Amino acid sequence: MIKKLLVLAAGVVFSLHAHAGYVQYYLGGRLTGYLIQNDATNRIVGYSFLLFIPNVNPPFGQNIGYGGVVGTSPGGLVSISTYFPDGGPTNFTLFEDTPGLVVSLDANFASAENGDYTYAGNFSALLTSGSLVQESSGALSGTARLGDPVPSFMVDFLDQHGGANGLPVPYINPAEVPEPASLGLVGLGALGIAALRRRQKV
Repeated sequence: MIKKLLVLAAGVVFSLHAHAGYVQYYLGGRLTGYLIQNDATNRIVGYSFLLFIPNVNPPFGQNIGYGGVVGTSPGGLVSISTYFPDGGPTNFTLFEDTPGLVVSLDANFASAENGDYTYAGNFSALLTSGSLVQESSGALSGTARLGDPVPSFMVDFLDQHGGANGLPVPYINPAEVPEPASLGLVGLGALGIAALRRRQKV
C-alpha cells in the first residue's frame, strides 16, 4: 500500500512539473513585451518583443516587433541566441537582416533589490525605403518581472513544438562570450549594414 502511494505521489509530482515547465517574464523600457523560458533548461522558447527606436522620421516607424514560438517559422528573424545568467531571465541576442531593415540587439539581465530584474544592452538599426536611409543606435535598459503562470493551452503548444526538449535557442557558454558581448553584437550589425549599403550601390 505504501509503495503504491509513493508511486502515485511521484506520478502527481511528475505531471505537475511537466505541466508547469515554463516561466514568463515581462519586459518594460525601450524593449517591451515578454519572454517565455523553460524552467528546467532556462532556454527561451517563446517571445514577443517591441523595440522602440528613437529619432526616426517617416516613412519609418519607431517600433519594431518580433515574436513567435522558437522552433516554428521565425518570419524575418535571422537568429536569436542565448546564454544563462545566475537565475532569472535568460540573456539573449537577436539579429535580423531583411529588405529595408537590419537590426541587432542584446539584453543582459541582473537582479534588482526589490526581487525583480533589470536589463541592459545595446541596439543598432538601419532602415531603408527607396533612396531614404536612416540609422539609429543606442543603449537599452529597463526592467523585467516574473509574470503569471503560462496558460495550460500555451504549455501544450510549447510542448508540441519542442519547448519541452530545450530545442528552441542555440546555447552560448558565457565563458565563450567575449566581454563586452555588446560590442560583438554591434559589430555584427555593422557588417550587415555595410553589406546592405554595398547592395544599394550596385
